[in-house]
Amino acid sequence: AEMNRRRREPPPPVDECEIVVCTNNACAKRGARELKAELERAVGAAAAAPTGSNPSARCVVKGARCMDACGAGCVVKVIGVAGME
Repeated sequence: AEMNRRRREPPPPVDECEIVVCTNNACAKRGARELKAELERAVGAAAAAPTGSNPSARCVVKGARCMDACGAGCVVKVIGVAGME
């Protein structure tokens, strides 16, 4: 039996994205602060030379308290990533 496959439409571009890095003790011991600093550097470099499908998009990097996934290592949540490739 052949499955009906739908073609996925790409998500619409967004003007902002947010990258949230857990900086609580467990994640900090696994390099969360260094990861956050590197993401901030990369986001700053991307803002200086915008590319992708939405060059006016902007992204911010934030630190956060525990996200209840300490065993997974440095926990990162990305919100609103469409158009930020």
